[in-house]
Amino acid sequence: MTNIGTLVLLKIGTILVVGESSTSFKSAQNMIELSNKTSGNDAAFASGRITRTMSVSSLASTDPSASTYGYKAALDAQEAGTEIAFTLTEYTTAVGTTPATGAIKLSGNCLISNVSVEFPDNDKMTFSLDLQVTGHVTTATN
Repeated sequence: MTNIGTLVLLKIGTILVVGESSTSFKSAQNMIELSNKTSGNDAAFASGRITRTMSVSSLASTDPSASTYGYKAALDAQEAGTEIAFTLTEYTTAVGTTPATGAIKLSGNCLISNVSVEFPDNDKMTFSLDLQVTGHVTTATN
């Protein structure tokens, strides 16, 4: 039995997001209405621009020597308005070193629109990111 989606990981640049627990990708397209009063009851539409966003939730790390993408790097990139490359795909291991053969791979560039850090009592620190995709998204397979 295959564990579909179990090891879907997000890389920002070439670095995995630290302790990633959940990632989502959304692609929404605006619809431009072409109908008018003379169209009767049937509306007609044309496709407009596509807006894509991603959200990721992760464990937070305060280790400045961490080899993963953490909330400090995210805050720095957001502050600088840095456009960053991303890759979202399924891997064969949780450390994300070997992409799963035949899995869908999404890649492109994004800006960080939101960084949120949680410091709960008697629980793990977490952070989340909202990413605004800018430009074209490449869809391929590993």
